[in-house]
Amino acid sequence: MAKTFAHAVLGVSILAGSVAAGVPARATVWKNYKNENFCMGASGGHMTPGTPIILWDCDSHPDQSWGEANPQQVRGNTSYHTYYQIYDEEEPAPENAASMCVALGQNGSITYENPAVIWNCPVVTWDQFFWPAYGFNDGNGHACYVFISAKAQIESPNLWEVLEPYMFYMNDGNPVVINQEVGNSAEYWCAY
Repeated sequence: MAKTFAHAVLGVSILAGSVAAGVPARATVWKNYKNENFCMGASGGHMTPGTPIILWDCDSHPDQSWGEANPQQVRGNTSYHTYYQIYDEEEPAPENAASMCVALGQNGSITYENPAVIWNCPVVTWDQFFWPAYGFNDGNGHACYVFISAKAQIESPNLWEVLEPYMFYMNDGNPVVINQEVGNSAEYWCAY
C-alpha cells in the first residue's frame, strides 16, 4: 500500500494514492505543480533547526521525502479541517525527540513571505500544522494540494495562507514561504 492523506474536504473523503487507515505507508515527495522538476526539501539536506525549506531539483535525496503525522482538528471560518505536522522522513517520526518538521520561521510568524524552516517536531506549536486542501490531479494522475497554515486560520479564520515558492520563482534554492493564497499554480504541491 502506498501513501498519503485521507481527509475530508466539504464532507467528501479525498485520497492521494492508496492509504492504510489514513497513515502513509511510505514517504511523500512533494513536487511543485508549476514545474514538477522541483521538489520541497531542506536547504543543503541539513536537518538543523532553522534550516530553510526550499525548492530543489527532484533528486530523490532523503530531505525531499516527507511524512504526515499528528492530525489535529482546527475550525476555520465556517468548518473544521484536519491539519498535520509535515515531518522530514530523513529523521525519525514526530514521536521521536530527534524528528524535524516544517514550521514557520521568525518564531512562527504568519507575516507574508515568512520563510518555512525545519524545526523540532516535539516542540509542538500551531505554526507546524498545515491542512493539505485537495485541489486537483496533475496530468500524471497525482493529487495536488495547497498547504494552508493552521496558525493563520486560528489567528484570522478568513485568512488563507499557504506554502509557496517565494515570488513563484522556479529555481534551485528558492525559499518556500507563507503567503496569502491567490490561486497561482505554484501554490500547489503534488504527492508522488
